[in-house]
Amino acid sequence: MVDSQKPLPQTNQRTPVGIIGRGPSFGSARAWSGTPAGLAEGLSQMGHEPFFISADLPSWLNPLLRVSRALTGRPDPSFGFVQLRLLRKRYRPTQGDGPSRKWVQMGTDFGQPLPGDFVTFEDMTVRQLLPLVQVVSPGFSMHPRFVEARVRQQEACYRKAVACCVASHWAAEGVEAYGIEREKIHVTGLGCNHQVDVPRRDWSTPRFLFIGMAWARKNGEGVVEAFERLREVVPEAQLSLVGDHPEVDRPGVTGYGPLRLDVASERAEVERLLRLSTCLVVPSLYEPFGMVYPEAGWAGLPSIGTVVGGCADAIGGGGVVVDPQDSSQLLAAMSALCNPQLAMSLGEAARARAELLTWRLVARRVMGALGVLDQAESDLPPGHPLPLESL
Repeated sequence: MVDSQKPLPQTNQRTPVGIIGRGPSFGSARAWSGTPAGLAEGLSQMGHEPFFISADLPSWLNPLLRVSRALTGRPDPSFGFVQLRLLRKRYRPTQGDGPSRKWVQMGTDFGQPLPGDFVTFEDMTVRQLLPLVQVVSPGFSMHPRFVEARVRQQEACYRKAVACCVASHWAAEGVEAYGIEREKIHVTGLGCNHQVDVPRRDWSTPRFLFIGMAWARKNGEGVVEAFERLREVVPEAQLSLVGDHPEVDRPGVTGYGPLRLDVASERAEVERLLRLSTCLVVPSLYEPFGMVYPEAGWAGLPSIGTVVGGCADAIGGGGVVVDPQDSSQLLAAMSALCNPQLAMSLGEAARARAELLTWRLVARRVMGALGVLDQAESDLPPGHPLPLESL
């Protein structure tokens, strides 16, 4: 196992690092599934000075943007100069100036907002996203000119960046498809926001855990249907549902609704379920990465994930991935993970993988991509879940 708490080699300097992105309360623990806040924590642990800059435009511009998009089919046309001036006004030179300016840009939908060295940080490309959205929302469409403009804008950001940081090797392939040289692309992974240590676990009774705030995309209905079939041969099996699930009245299924980690009592309930369960099952219709897998892995839980997207890097050898559209594969994986010895063995591998996915180590990979290290930093190794046919 990797000791994620042991001292890491020192960096060349204490560097101010701006983290730029869009969205409500960017930088808070709830924004972007906690990614900006987690990266900032990791940078602080390395001795750097992270700070947040919101790339959101003023709310009074939103009606104008909607009209402009409808007329032109282009994202944020003619308002880039407004955004650029506002961002530069917000930026304070005391937070880093001259060649020492370093930026981590989360998202590529607002161009290159500030001067200085920057890396992009994403979990998928526009081209990867569009066909996946069709899986969840058939018939969904975007104006072709809007799509073309977003692709051009994303590619331009990749070319201007010092490096392109991505969550998974799947996302790296997406960036490389834009014609970006592979040497410029760095797989950093994403960090665990929730770490629960479970020294002992009862593996004798299969207890599956589903966690997901997007019931349809996370394939919650498919999990419940597969579990019903599993109970016919393993009647003692249990399934716990956490998230925005509907009311489910099925034998062996218990729903807990959405449990928030920033509410002490609800966080305690999540931790109790992580200690009680024997396998996480989230076979999403698509999953760019899925921090829930290494968070479960930290607790020693193996995972059943999806082949669609980049979650193989999140699971590593600590589980299996299935075709979410093939119910027989999901049932086979759940049946196999009812074996206490197999579940325990994969749980140990899941913990080892999770120890590569702390925000401290992710931040180190990002800073390595920016060139702010005494030595080169290697990418996150590819993850290799157990082949389904070997179960």
